[in-house]
Amino acid sequence: MLMSAYTPDEINVDLAYGLRRDLSISAGLTRVREPAAETSSGTALRNVWLVQGAYLLNRTPTTDGIANAYVFGGPLVEQREGGGKAHAGVSSGLWFDYETRRIYTRLKLHSLKAFSGEGGQNWRRNEVVGQAMWAPYAADYEDVASWIGVQAKRVSDTPQTEITPYVRFFRKNWWVDAGVSVDAKHRRDVFVNFMYLF
Repeated sequence: MLMSAYTPDEINVDLAYGLRRDLSISAGLTRVREPAAETSSGTALRNVWLVQGAYLLNRTPTTDGIANAYVFGGPLVEQREGGGKAHAGVSSGLWFDYETRRIYTRLKLHSLKAFSGEGGQNWRRNEVVGQAMWAPYAADYEDVASWIGVQAKRVSDTPQTEITPYVRFFRKNWWVDAGVSVDAKHRRDVFVNFMYLF
């Protein structure tokens, strides 16, 4: 699976492979803009290279849907863009979702930490992402499914929650999300997410 997401504050690119039904591995790059680290030349960017494993902890079928719980994590390397020193670290997280043909909800908790950062301080970034979506019709596997949703995202170094209404379209092995944030700090910031399954 190839997945790429873009907002003005963050860019993610991941390539994942399913080893078996309950285990996958991935490698990717996350570029984050750090408003707390602004300099006279502009806002600082940080690159984080990740290798992660994801394990399905639990899958519970219901009468009309399915609930999943995953744990994921692995090593990382982070570096301030523009010649900063690279530092090793770890990432870890939990993912819970529930979906039917008409409703989808998701909660993701993700922690990134690099050791012995600049100034002797460890770099840390914690993210909480919640999503809720509704489909106006129940699409079959061969049809294009359409969803309307909202995403709320909170990052540890930002005091405001980013709120993004968006739409999702998917069919068989691809999906596209697109939305525009509406909270005061991120107003009119574009959110785009693309996934393709091989």
